Amino acid sequence: MFVKTQAIVLRQNKFSDNKRIVTILTQSHGKKNFIVYNSKKNKNSFFQSFFILNLDFNYKENQNLTSIKEVALNVPFNSIPYNNEKMAIAFFLSEIINKILEENFQDTVFFDFLKNSIILLDNHPKPANFHIAFLAAMSVYVGIMPKQNYSVENKYFNFRDGQFSFLFDKQFSFNEFYSFKFQEILNAGIEGFDNVKLIQSERNILLKNILEFYAFHFNSIKNLKSLDVLQEVFQT
Repeated sequence: MFVKTQAIVLRQNKFSDNKRIVTILTQSHGKKNFIVYNSKKNKNSFFQSFFILNLDFNYKENQNLTSIKEVALNVPFNSIPYNNEKMAIAFFLSEIINKILEENFQDTVFFDFLKNSIILLDNHPKPANFHIAFLAAMSVYVGIMPKQNYSVENKYFNFRDGQFSFLFDKQFSFNEFYSFKFQEILNAGIEGFDNVKLIQSERNILLKNILEFYAFHFNSIKNLKSLDVLQEVFQT
């Protein structure tokens, strides 16, 4: 079956001297692996993290690797490929998404959320909080949305229970300050990510806490290769 669809690149790995395996989230058929042959055409540069593409391919059920017939940019970027901070964010978040989503995962609502979020990242001049807000917002789509019951009494976020509590659990709770900041991020949403005030040291700790929250629910996101790169870029 011939398919024309929008798609978002998640990762690529070298397969041989002239081939790469590219993992792509397609709007029509979910997460799939494609084989891409190296060539002198500049279209090879399209297969970078978070690039939004128009993709043509022949779909066969239970096929592990699919060949791409035609590819073009769906959304030409203004800044992501030229901004080290945004590239680091794209690489980091695409690694997490790839690790969380199972093969053939398909959800057009999530696809639209991801596409719109990437466009927001591309257009926003200050991306420092983006990855934190994105992870908070993505929790809705991957089944771990926190209960937003923060209050003066319920001031500790317990990531095991997925809600704020009046009890502090040393193993599973954010402390009072980072619970408050997490609630601010949740309330701001992805479009208001720059409204939450954080200095870099606070951002690092809040990200560490949110990754612990995700890792509790998804063992697959431990040992992220891109985390060190992200933190190094934002320290410079």
